[in-house]
Amino acid sequence: MAPVLSHRRGVGTSHKTPKSANNH
Repeated sequence: MAPVLSHRRGVGTSHKTPKSANNH
C-alpha cells in the first residue's frame, strides 16, 4: 500500500510519510 499511496501523491512528495498517513 505504501508504494501505491506514494505513487498517487508523488514519490518525491511523499517519500516517507504520505498525506493519508499524515492525515490519520
